[in-house]
Amino acid sequence: MHAERRQAYEKEMHAAAEHYSGNHLDKAFHHLERAHVLGQSFVFAHARAHWWMLKVG
Repeated sequence: MHAERRQAYEKEMHAAAEHYSGNHLDKAFHHLERAHVLGQSFVFAHARAHWWMLKVG
């Protein structure tokens, strides 16, 4: 994954985790959807986004 895309993906995952820990699940899911799109061409990143989506609900 290119550095810019990786940075954007990690930013979205971090935002999702922050919202999740604050119990703002709709906001967390929004960031996970964005991370999912950024990571969909990369198996680990894609699976990680899906795992968090399942976790959030």
